[in-house]
Amino acid sequence: MLICTCILVTDFVGACSMTSEGDCPIELWVRAGCDGVRLGGCPLCHQVFMTLLIKGQDHRISFKVKTTNPYKAQPEFRALGFRHVPAFVHDDVLIDQPDEILEYIDKILPVPDLQYHNSEADSAVKDLFSKFCFYIKSLSKDPAHLEAGLRKLDEFLEKNNTTYLCGPNVTHLDCQILPKLHQMRIVLKYIKNYEMPSSLRSLWKYLEAGYNIEAFRLSCPCDEEIILHWVDRPEVPNVSSSEYKRLSRGTTTYSFHLSA
Repeated sequence: MLICTCILVTDFVGACSMTSEGDCPIELWVRAGCDGVRLGGCPLCHQVFMTLLIKGQDHRISFKVKTTNPYKAQPEFRALGFRHVPAFVHDDVLIDQPDEILEYIDKILPVPDLQYHNSEADSAVKDLFSKFCFYIKSLSKDPAHLEAGLRKLDEFLEKNNTTYLCGPNVTHLDCQILPKLHQMRIVLKYIKNYEMPSSLRSLWKYLEAGYNIEAFRLSCPCDEEIILHWVDRPEVPNVSSSEYKRLSRGTTTYSFHLSA
């Protein structure tokens, strides 16, 4: 079980107590969904939030995760001088660059160690998300390049036969790739009616392992927000006003279960 249990009200509140004198609460700002409260579909925000939750398992910390639309931000967000999400606050430290946030989290919460050194794993996922973007934006009509990238990842996972990309434990690379892979699954099905091939068994096994990570699930936006994140882009096919309303105001779903 995670030490940090998060409940969505006007923000996420980590239900953790402070143990070290002088510790200051951490705030993580992430993109808000269409209602201004629920988690938006930003994969970078998902990555950083997931990382913070994983780190929280071995530290008794106090933190809040707040949602905002950076283009219509609350006065509190603007007063901090932020322009982007994710954005991070710890005492007088203010950061709104994802790589710098992750580096700082590693510094103040060194355990568990999520660092990795695996060039083969880096190569296996290289350009996969960009191939997805090209296909989903109809810059590429044929999914062949995307499928080649998926097969490359599947072959790597099959060859190494590990739960995660770099071994039996989660690393920063998993925190980066799993949110993107989940978004690919949801958006490809909705926009292109395309499903990642069932023959890619090692890839699906890896995705299932990601769904079994509590930190992944707690930090994951709903399917509807993931879809809205992409259909709001000018390069992606639009949806009807009635469908947009359904996605914005209807029941939320979380596709964490895979077919047998």
